[in-house]
Amino acid sequence: MHSGEEIGGYVLGRELGRGASGFVYAARRPEDERNDFAIKVLHPVFEPGGRRRDREASIAPLLTHPNIVQTLQVGTSEGREFIVMERLRGLPLDRLLRRRIGRRRLRKKIASRIAIDVLAGLEFAHQLRNKKGRALRVVHRDVTPSNIFVCWDGRVKILDFGIAKFSDDSLDTESGIVQGKFAYIAPEQGAGATVDARSDLWSVAVTFWEMLAGRRLFVDGNDVTTLRALISGQIPELKVPGRIEGRMLSVIERALSVAPEDRYASASRFARAIAQACPPASKADLAALLRARLGNDKDRKPWTNPLVELEPIPAPNASPPQLRTYLFVAVCAVALLLLVAQRIVGQ
Repeated sequence: MHSGEEIGGYVLGRELGRGASGFVYAARRPEDERNDFAIKVLHPVFEPGGRRRDREASIAPLLTHPNIVQTLQVGTSEGREFIVMERLRGLPLDRLLRRRIGRRRLRKKIASRIAIDVLAGLEFAHQLRNKKGRALRVVHRDVTPSNIFVCWDGRVKILDFGIAKFSDDSLDTESGIVQGKFAYIAPEQGAGATVDARSDLWSVAVTFWEMLAGRRLFVDGNDVTTLRALISGQIPELKVPGRIEGRMLSVIERALSVAPEDRYASASRFARAIAQACPPASKADLAALLRARLGNDKDRKPWTNPLVELEPIPAPNASPPQLRTYLFVAVCAVALLLLVAQRIVGQ
């Protein structure tokens, strides 16, 4: 499909991104000129019988939680299935970590805030039941910084349950099939064994460690060496003097236990442990930090995550980028002229 086409009563705008399960577009209703929606148009043939496609479409409307990207509608139009989602403004956590908030690591309380919010969303998903009251035992399986979104107003959202597993789904449960990004998956997930909610907690713990340490946990080699280290239980040193030690270190070490039964029993318990070790900042504090550090940021390249679009953070009283560029060039030109004049006089 292309920009300008209509699906399910929505007019597609520009493409925001694409993923394994489909394409995502900005969208609007014909009677509303604002681009307030994001629509994922699922591939017609994603897997035999469209089983993974159907799974994502069936679970998305149930995931109604403040810390999970909101699904507004699931439908079919002329044989094409689509999912309408809220349009988020902000940036993904991986970009936030790469920038390190002004080349510094995230403050501990900010990292705590983000991790606790992610765990709140996961707790909801893990405890989800269908309309008949049956526990679905949802496992995200791909909790990574790129699937965590930080909004300019301080909200934190989990993205993309596209490879999530739940109880009445036999897909991808065969031994040896590995889903997720190797640097963040739990050992049992890397081994292709059965996963449960505790596998997601491992992924959150890796992400939390990276927010605190300001660097990747698994940095050596490629996916093969990372996977080998995971399966063999070779976890890098977790202690970071001045940042991750004492009670905080104990919390992360437990969440990164190789054996699932040694980890926290639930996302809520993990969240409480983090809060006790490091009380989190408020949502307002997170929003203020983003505005203070990124409000005048000039690097505003388009972002192509399959769910949302990067938009400039509101920055009151920020001077236009063109003006700042002209001033910089002017200052450099004056400095060069003065240098040339000095050399001429010296001769």
